[in-house]
Amino acid sequence: MYLALYSAFQARLIAKRLRIPFHLSAEVIAGMNKQVVLHSGDCRGFDVIQSTIEPPADADDETRLLRTVRFWVL
Repeated sequence: MYLALYSAFQARLIAKRLRIPFHLSAEVIAGMNKQVVLHSGDCRGFDVIQSTIEPPADADDETRLLRTVRFWVL
């Protein structure tokens, strides 16, 4: 599971760095939400992730996921 999460986040970073339009698929976002968002409090307790960056009210699921784990690169 962790390898899949890491790979998804790294794919997004690499695409961003290369200026390639990239979005996680709906299936990946749904799967990550089940694991990451559900366990984000535990991860914060172990200092794996920092506090959540509040998403805008009209944010899409990908934005909510990325801000939940504070993995937000503008």
